[in-house]
Amino acid sequence: GRTLPLMGKIPKGATADYMSGLLIGTEVAAVIADVKDLGPITIIGRDDLSDRYETALHAAGFKSCRAPDDVVAKGHFLIARAAGLMMDFVAGFSENPLIAILRGLEVKNALAVADVLVEAGFKIIEVPLNSPEPLISIARIAERYSSNALIGAGTVTTPAQVSAVAEAGGRIIVSPNMNPDVGRAAKAKGLFWCPGVMTPSEAFKALELGASTLKFFPAEMVPPKAIAALRAVLPQKALIAVVGGITPDNMAAYHSAGANGFGLGSALFKPEYALDDIRLRAREFATAWKELA
Repeated sequence: GRTLPLMGKIPKGATADYMSGLLIGTEVAAVIADVKDLGPITIIGRDDLSDRYETALHAAGFKSCRAPDDVVAKGHFLIARAAGLMMDFVAGFSENPLIAILRGLEVKNALAVADVLVEAGFKIIEVPLNSPEPLISIARIAERYSSNALIGAGTVTTPAQVSAVAEAGGRIIVSPNMNPDVGRAAKAKGLFWCPGVMTPSEAFKALELGASTLKFFPAEMVPPKAIAALRAVLPQKALIAVVGGITPDNMAAYHSAGANGFGLGSALFKPEYALDDIRLRAREFATAWKELA
């Protein structure tokens, strides 16, 4: 009952901020009571909460500093992985089945390009392993966006590469071919496997091995009529992504034929494209998909 008069004196909309500050102050006071000789304290967290902890610590006479952004991102990534809070493949694919293929991506541009794509609504980002230092790029993007996007590798052709991608934090294994050993390695590590297929035999075998989606590649050799014929015999729940030469103009024909999603390569990204150009291309693809969906 003592809190009711107090709540009445707090401006409308400020109750949550007040209670947050009260809890943080209580937490800091408890630490001070238990630990007498604390050195400088590193604060890791969101800026708004970090501000409050910093204020409380300074009021109590302690020094503090902020963790660098990359440390914060790494901490969030590890927590999300441990808590199982990372985005699920079906959820991401259902929300936006446009797969950004960043072949040739350089590490120095990895986060800037990922920022542009996520801002445009992309949920699946693939860094092919024949890019410069791809595992570093995958690790950096995964640390920042693991909770709201799926990051992985393309051009994965061996089980050893699967292990390396998993170690870097990647969760999608995209291959140009249908290698059962790669599929088994991916599934054993709890990763999402997207093998390249072209024939009914390859498609059914990939599904039998647990493929998350079927990557029909190259699309130039699998026209919409072929996709329609394959769609008619594949399980209804099987997901089809068409990859190779996809542009905003030819998506409609493949979608009408039964394709669920698309892998986007040079029409979306090349290393020499400026960020504003990538942003424009990403928005054009996103708009084209919304018109279809």
